[in-house]
Parts: sequence; structure tokens; C-alpha cells
Amino acid sequence: MMGSGSFLRTACIVVLMVAGQAPAGGAENWFETGVAHLKSREFESAITAFSRVLETLPDDHEAYNNRGVAHSQLEQLEQAIADFNRALTLKPDYAAALLNRGISYRRQGHITAAVQDYQELIKSNPDYTKAYQNLSWILATCPDPRFRDGPRALALLQSVKRRKPQLKMGDNWAAAYAEMGDYARAAKRQAAHVKRIRAANTAADTLKEEQYWLERYGRNQARRDSYLVKDSDDDAALARKLLADLLPRPSQASGRQVKTKTAAVSAKPAEAAARQPVPADVRGRYGVQVGSYSRAANALAIVDTIKKHNQPAFAFKIVLDDGRTWYRVLVGRYATLTAARTAGRMLRQGKFAGAFEVTTRYGLTLKDPALSQTLPEQTRDRLLSHGFTPYQGVDGHWLVGAYARKSEAQAMARELTAAGLAMQVVKW
Repeated sequence: MMGSGSFLRTACIVVLMVAGQAPAGGAENWFETGVAHLKSREFESAITAFSRVLETLPDDHEAYNNRGVAHSQLEQLEQAIADFNRALTLKPDYAAALLNRGISYRRQGHITAAVQDYQELIKSNPDYTKAYQNLSWILATCPDPRFRDGPRALALLQSVKRRKPQLKMGDNWAAAYAEMGDYARAAKRQAAHVKRIRAANTAADTLKEEQYWLERYGRNQARRDSYLVKDSDDDAALARKLLADLLPRPSQASGRQVKTKTAAVSAKPAEAAARQPVPADVRGRYGVQVGSYSRAANALAIVDTIKKHNQPAFAFKIVLDDGRTWYRVLVGRYATLTAARTAGRMLRQGKFAGAFEVTTRYGLTLKDPALSQTLPEQTRDRLLSHGFTPYQGVDGHWLVGAYARKSEAQAMARELTAAGLAMQVVKW
């Protein structure tokens, strides 16, 4: 289930889903070239090709999705998620990008974020079986016991079987049975899975891994993935609530056949997001980007609009590698990705349908400790003249900018320091 597999043009590969239909016009050849590179696992070349497509067609959601797939295969997960976010901004109901983002979140160790994506997919696309499979995999194999749930993992697979009886899902079934302690069934399912992938001439490393787990089931050992889980206890509690809303927990049934009414997974709407602002901390590495503008005045106007709704918005300047200057608007700084996604959902339900979560590891803050409580009007005005609206977190510190790369933060620190505003770059 979670192995590599081959890339297909219009079908979902075992891990990540590649779109779709080549665009018309001059970008068509680059799109086809990118798909060819994905098929041959030349991922860096695929990134180049889809980037060329986006130079001509900057709103091509499928090109963003496919470039995200290539980034993900190279373990460039933040870049992958950024591409999937952009694809979803352009096409909010784009199931492939939502599935792929969930996979990338899981590989990052942000399990609750992955669960949220899969839950959203299942509720909006009840027959999208790959979301069931991926969610089942997490519940069976997550290295953190807070997220494991064998009966639900098995119930999700039974929902898939009812929808698509032809799907084998041998490793999924094996992992779920092993998590429930039924190692005999796990070994039987895994043996059939190994036989199928051997007949299909699957890559040697994948075959070796699946044989390894077949041996482990024979020794009464459950399957565990190897990523590091980064979720807090509050995140884990939210994941459990999402799962309970999605699928009532069936009985354990002593590790044997689980009979549960899963033919129609609950489709009741998720509870409306709270209208109060999500508490934010200036030191958090996650935020929600609501826009990026070529003119500072536009960014500042958006900040004013958001602040009227009591949301912690701020604008800051960034100069890209190609020399272009942009003014980004972010809402809040959050210690966990789950908190940022909660804030993002609230914004998307309002006027900012294109809002998406970002990871910014480097912050630009005022160096003078005397400014930790109040900010003189003169300092505020000087920052505004450079396109920055300082943001005060719950700890009282002032954040001036938030950046993914240290070099970006350092460049702005130099500019503001030269203007007489002492800055420091901090890493979260």
C-alpha cells in the first residue's frame, strides 16, 4: 500500500496521485515531458518540466499537483505541500492534491493534519477509496500508539471492499489484522501480497521490505512505520474526535472478523469552526497565508480588513531569488500545524477561500528588549514605510517577518537595520 509503484498518467499510483490531462498550447510538450519523467522516476527533471508549464500557465492546478509529487518523491516535503496547497487554492475540490498532501503530512510526522485531509476526502468523496486505504494504514502502522486503532483500520478496509471488491490491498489487510493481534490472518494476507508483487516484477527493494514484514508477522510482531510523530496531545485528541465523527468504533471482536455498519460512512458535516481567533504565539513556526501582493498598500489593506475581525494578521516584505519583491499577509503564528489548519479552515469559510498553511522556520524580530511591551509610533511608522506591519504575539514579543529560509530573513534584517531598525533573526 505505501510502496512506490509506477507513475500513471490518469490513475492513482500506489502512493501519490499524478494528474491528468495535458494543457493545450505551448505548455503541452512540457507537461507531457514532466509526466514522462515521473514515469521514469527522474524527479528533478520532472520538477523542471512542470515549472516550465507553470511559467506559461500559472493557474494549472494539475501541474502544481504533479510537481508536488516529484518533490515528495525527493523527500522535499515542504515544497511538495506548498505545491499541493497551491493546487487546492486553484481547485478546492481537487481530490488528488488533497490525497497527496495527506501523504506528505504523514511522512512529515504531522498525523492529525493527514487525518484531517483524509477525513475531508472521505466526507466529500465517499467513493474515493484511496483515502480510506491511507487512513487505515495510519491507524494500523503509526509508530505512536495514540493514533493506532486496529478495529477502525479494519472497518475502513471493509468499506473499500464493499465499494471495490476487486481491490486486493493485501498489505493493508495484513497490517490491520496484526494491529488487532490476529497474526495468523496477517501472515496469510501478507503472503498473498508478496506473491502478487513478485509476479508483477515489482522493484527489488519493495519486495524485500514486504518479505521482511511477512517474517515479522510470523513472529507475532505488528507493522510500524519509521517516521517521527510531531503531534501534541491536543493534536492526537483532535484526531480521535475526527475519527469518531467519521466512523463509530467497532468492537474488537477478539481480533477476528469485525462486523460493523460501514457501508455508508457518516457524512454529517464537521462542527463549524469557532469564530474566535485561534490563540497564536509569535514563536510558532506555522502560519496561514491569505495573500501575496506586488504592492505594499494592497497587503496593508488586507491586514486592516482581517484585524477588524479580531484576527492576528500581519504583513511583511520578501525578496525572491529572481529579484522580485512581494508583500505577504499571514495570520497568526502557531506552535502546531493542527492549530494553524484550524485557523486556516476558519479563514477559508469566510472571505479568504485561498488561505493555506505555511511553515516558516525563521522569524525577524525587533532586537531592542525595551520594545517587548509597547511599540513607539515612530518605530511602527518606519516599519510600515518598508511594507511591514509588526505583530505582537501572546508572549509580548514583536514579530516583523516570517520566512521559510534563513537567507530571506537575513536579507530583510539587513535592509531594516540599515534603516535604523535593529533586527534579529530567530529560528523556531
